[in-house]
Amino acid sequence: GRLVEVQRKAVLDPVTEFFALAWDCYGSAQFPADEALKLARVVGVNFDTSLRNHVLTLKGNDVTLLDSSARAQAGILGKTGTTLLDDLHHAAHLVRTQTLEAAKAYLERANRIADQDFHQALDTILHVLPAPRLASGPKNSAITQAAADAEALDKIRRFCFAKDIPEPKQWTIDFE
Repeated sequence: GRLVEVQRKAVLDPVTEFFALAWDCYGSAQFPADEALKLARVVGVNFDTSLRNHVLTLKGNDVTLLDSSARAQAGILGKTGTTLLDDLHHAAHLVRTQTLEAAKAYLERANRIADQDFHQALDTILHVLPAPRLASGPKNSAITQAAADAEALDKIRRFCFAKDIPEPKQWTIDFE
């Protein structure tokens, strides 16, 4: 039902749009596979060729969205420039395993620094991934790993795009 209410971001490629809408609609890395199939149809992406074992895994009746480290470890990070999500995940993984400067150099080589579609994708993903301070659970759970990606992507936002991309609102909420 929420899918018809969601404003679609035309600048996002279908894989990135799927990933963003999945996080936005389900608020979790894990959700029912039949819902993933419906969402894939909505955004016009082939579940089996573009999503399964690329950005998510299927186990039983559920799918689990993969974070940058899980994709890198499995050797399924796409090539540079394939999707906006691939470039976001490459950059996040570089921040998590190397340095912020390595991520910036990657984005410069990929011609993403001045790319407005990339800016939109980064802003969108930061708004849907769990804020690090709000994520709880075991260190290697899908939710805490997604929050680690969010933290890495926010470091990139602050380092490379602070003038163009504001801090996500959910990151500034005070719970006191």
